[in-house]
Amino acid sequence: MRYLQCNFARVIASAIPFFRKCGYQEVGALKAGKRYSTQVMVKSSLMPLAGRIARLLEGKHTTKKERPSGRRRRTKAKGNHG
Repeated sequence: MRYLQCNFARVIASAIPFFRKCGYQEVGALKAGKRYSTQVMVKSSLMPLAGRIARLLEGKHTTKKERPSGRRRRTKAKGNHG
């Protein structure tokens, strides 16, 4: 398993302990499918590098993308477009 080096995995519930032993950590809640419940897992070594995943684990998930201050989204000018 060590040679695969997958960063993320969607794991069925019965395999979660195996992936924990291999150095993965759960992200979010179990997702119930038609046949199996699955869990998204990420490599523990990526946690310091991946800011969004770290925020998810801390419970600081934001739904909209943050823009740097002072920048605006381009909008189309109203009026005639000829």
